[in-house]
Amino acid sequence: MAKSQVNVAMVGLGFGAEFIPIYQAHPQANVVAICQRNEEKLNKVGNTLGIAKRYIRFADVLADKEVDRSEEHTS
Repeated sequence: MAKSQVNVAMVGLGFGAEFIPIYQAHPQANVVAICQRNEEKLNKVGNTLGIAKRYIRFADVLADKEVDRSEEHTS
């Protein structure tokens, strides 16, 4: 059975930042982290959208055990 809520990390905050409010409003999505190489942009988006966990390295997102992987959500 699939998990009722999925913990996601949004990577790349150019056009991708536009999707964060959509995910935040979705009852089955939980935005736990964001990732952006430009730290100024990362902090601006994080502060604006209330996301505390922030990464500048994609490898750190992959290492975060709180972020769900797709295989965890299959039946």
